[in-house]
Amino acid sequence: MVAHLDLERAGAGRRAPMDVAPGVAGEVATDAGHQNRVGLDVAAHRELALEAVEGRLIDIANDRDDHNRTDIHHWQDKNPVVCEALVQLMMGGPTNIYHGGLMYTALRYFFEEGGETRPGLPEGVGALVKKVSKEEIRVAFHNVSGEARAFALQGGCFGEHEIIRAGALRGNGTVETAVEVGGKSLAVELGAGCGIELSLATRRFASKPSYLPPNAGQGIVPERIVPRERED
Repeated sequence: MVAHLDLERAGAGRRAPMDVAPGVAGEVATDAGHQNRVGLDVAAHRELALEAVEGRLIDIANDRDDHNRTDIHHWQDKNPVVCEALVQLMMGGPTNIYHGGLMYTALRYFFEEGGETRPGLPEGVGALVKKVSKEEIRVAFHNVSGEARAFALQGGCFGEHEIIRAGALRGNGTVETAVEVGGKSLAVELGAGCGIELSLATRRFASKPSYLPPNAGQGIVPERIVPRERED
């Protein structure tokens, strides 16, 4: 899958047939049989997402409503940007619900473009999270572009998970060339047409969550994520 994840997620709509259960079940799967069933559920969820995109494009083409009289849900129900499946497969966790909230994903990505740090993956790079457990994340990357691509891989959507070490996986499942990381992020560079599968040894919720990207300056005080105060 090749996509940027730096697009703002527009609301899926109140009646959108999307469900985060397959992603949640995938994170808590323990036995092989259950994991296989979850894999099938996620595949079905992906097909559902593709059907939703196709259906909404048809709705847009056939839209004859008076847009001076429609409300925001008219556009939400027809929005063809469906990110739920991408979030589950590329970041390893369920997306936030349609009216907001934080995403509790296994990974998040950043890349440099035009001197700025942007969330997501560079053009031509795809990711697939294959395993999420208490102590390990397995993720595969492929660069289908004609140029080398570099990006940062972060533990947790807000850097809350520590990546202890990272190693490349062989076809037989053994880990080779492991490197010590000891931080919330890891720099990755893929050559043109190359791919790699990584095994990440992790320590969950080892750091305070922050909105700052991995390469933020040392002098910047990270902004903590705190609950809103109740307004009476």
